[in-house]
Parts: sequence; structure tokens; C-alpha cells
Amino acid sequence: MNSAMHKEPERSAARMTLSELVAGFVPVSIANKLDSELLVTGIQLDSRLVVSGDVFVAVFGRNLDARDFISIAINAGAAAVLAESGGEWVGVRDVGGVPVIAVDSLQSKISAIAGRFYAEPSAQAGVIGITGTNGKTSCAAFMAQVFSGLGLDSATIGTLGYGRPDALSATALTTPDAVFTQRALFELVSAGVDPVIMEVSSVGLDQRRVSGVQFDTAVFTNLTRDHLDYHGTMEAYGASKKKLFTMPRLKRAVINLDDAYGISLINDIASQVEIVTYSQSRAAASVRAERVAMDSQGIAMHLVTPIGSGDVRVGLLGGFNLSNLLAVVATVVSYCTAEADSQDASAFQGKLIFSQLAAALTRLKPVPGRMQIVAAASDISDVSVVVDYAHTPDGLRSALLGLREHFDGELTCVFGAGGNRDAGKRPLMGEVAEHYADRVILTDDNPRAE
Repeated sequence: MNSAMHKEPERSAARMTLSELVAGFVPVSIANKLDSELLVTGIQLDSRLVVSGDVFVAVFGRNLDARDFISIAINAGAAAVLAESGGEWVGVRDVGGVPVIAVDSLQSKISAIAGRFYAEPSAQAGVIGITGTNGKTSCAAFMAQVFSGLGLDSATIGTLGYGRPDALSATALTTPDAVFTQRALFELVSAGVDPVIMEVSSVGLDQRRVSGVQFDTAVFTNLTRDHLDYHGTMEAYGASKKKLFTMPRLKRAVINLDDAYGISLINDIASQVEIVTYSQSRAAASVRAERVAMDSQGIAMHLVTPIGSGDVRVGLLGGFNLSNLLAVVATVVSYCTAEADSQDASAFQGKLIFSQLAAALTRLKPVPGRMQIVAAASDISDVSVVVDYAHTPDGLRSALLGLREHFDGELTCVFGAGGNRDAGKRPLMGEVAEHYADRVILTDDNPRAE
């Protein structure tokens, strides 16, 4: 049973028989016992959202065992239940006239099951997955803005919500649960969106929330300390990120050459996957920035890409946003070039694409809460106020260094750390703030249950 505080994608007209839904996910001996005419009209992981005709998928998480809520789902009208096998849950049994089917390793199969129900939406449009400790949200938002500037109807799924850039609906997690994700993909693809850009967290990858999504492109931003309360070690954290780059049917991998883990990741990517690289300084990168200058208005650079180069100015702050921008450029150029090869070659070639790209980049707007100037210095006040989401030692360091690059004067850092999360990063963030800011103000930031 999960929180229902976010907006669920619209219920679709998708439907299929229970036998069709579970074929290949359960042994034939179990499938043969099912009513071949039993119709399924929805899938739910939350018993509170079940309506007549739904299949309730009951797995156990870190805090709850959803199998405890099977009776609630049945009373709400569930047509069938898929339950994680184990204990009393084996084979198929009748509970109040409703089939309850025990499925081995159900958690790892939910994404594929939901994908089947929603007619494999990720196979009908390009899906770009972005992973990394920092930069996922900004990259996704910038990417959607650039695609829009190039005339492509794109949408995002991530921290800020899901949908087109100007019509986002809330999500509960950076990478939503497996059913929500497939339903959102179905809704977006049905509305004509292509491509869809997804933030893919390490936890989402580890919990197989996107294992049934067919990614066209995988993007790696960076790897620094975070989520060790979940993963335990940096090695395990990195291994979770790597899963995105070993997904079947992946066509392209966009890698940050300024990150040591990114460089090592290249060796683990299958040979048939095209590798596109970006860097702030390495000449070998597919996309790079030269002659970079920063001021209070943003970043100016000479941008080098496979389809042209030229001077570009963007209204963004921070060296890390420069890295985010290069990730976006590398992704957009490689994606559009591939689309041109397979569809309309006149749309994305040579100087035309670079001139279009440069124009789209100059129109980029900062992501809310990501190095966002909420109060600019003026004749009335010489104080500028910038809000950033930095919540890791490296993220805070990058934000403070970025502000030093753009502004003169005293730098005051106001920050906190969320409760019930990786406590080990807190003193590290304190060290960073003390070292890079002139003045530090600590806040009681989202204490949760502490």
C-alpha cells in the first residue's frame, strides 16, 4: 500500500484478459487454472486505489507487506490479485471468488507486466533515461525545453512531475513506481509525445521500477556520495546506476568524461551501443565547451558539437549547469541525428541543426529551485538571493563554487539536511559550507521522523 498524495495518470481504456496479462510470468500449470475470459481493466499497487476490474499487485517493501491488504483490495472490487510468493502464498487460490496468484520475484516483474497491459508504450516513442547523483532534474527540464525549441513534442517524468514542460502533474518520487511509470508513458505516448525524458534514480533502478521500459538513450551525469543509507557503499551505489546502461535494446549512451565513474562505465557498455561523450575540457569528447566565461547574467562559451560549433550564451549559473548543458546538447544532437537518418533527413542536419540548437539554448530558463535567482541585486539592494536544491556534499560544493564564479562580494550559505536519510553526509556538508562560504546559517531542514 503506497502513498496516494500524487496525481495518478488518467485511467486508460486499456484492457486484456488475466491469462494474457500473466502469460510467461507464471508457470503454465498455474496459467491453465485461470478463467480465460476474466477481463482486467486496470493495475494497482495501492489497495486504496483499487476499483472494480483492477488487478491488485501485492509485494513487500522496506516498511509494508502489501499482501496484508489483499482483503481490502478484494472488497474494493479487484478482479484478481498478483502476490509475491512465499509463506502461505503459493500457486493460485480462490479468496472470496477472486483468484490470488502467487508470483515468484514479482517485484522484478511488475514493470514488464504493466508494460504489457499498457501496450508497451516505451516501444512506441523514444525514451531517454537520465541517471547520476546530481543534475537529473535540470538535464531533463533543459532537454524538454530544447526539444520544444526544435519543434519536437517532448515530456518529462521525474522530480518536478510528469507531462509536457508547461503542464506538469505531480509525482511522489523521482522515479515513480513501476505501474505509475508505465501508465504515465501510455498517457503521454497516446497524446503524441515523442520523446519522453525520464529521471532514473539509483533506488528506482535497484527496485526494478523501470526494468520493463525500453530506453532509447541513457545519460550519465556524475557519481558522488548520496543514498548510502540505502545502498550501503559507493560500489553498490554505482552498480545500481550502471543497470541503466545494460538495458536491452539501448541504442545510445551519453557519458560525462569529467567524471571518473563515467569513464570507467564506458568499458561496461555493450559494443552495439553508440557512445556519445561530453566534457568541459577534454578535447576527445563528442561535445565540449571552449573559452568559457561566467558573469552575473550567465555563461558564455564556444560550443563544439559533431554537427557544428559556435558561440553561445545561456542564462544559467554554475559550472555544474555548464556540465548539465553539455549533457543536454550531446543527447539532443545524437537523438535528432538518429531520427533524421531514419525519418526526415532535412530536419536535423549540418548548420541548420546547430543554428536551431544555439537558438534553443539561448532561450533556456532555469529550473525552479535549481540555481534560481529569486531576488537580483538592484539599486535598492545589493543582495542577490539564489535558491538551489543542493542536498549532497558535492552538490553544495558545486553550488557555492558556481556562485563564486558569477558574483563578487560576501557569500552566505543557508542550508540543512533531511531527516531519516544518510546522516554521514551531514558533517561533510558542514565542512563544505564552512570552507566555501563566508557565513553559514544552519536550518532544521525537513526533519521527517527525527
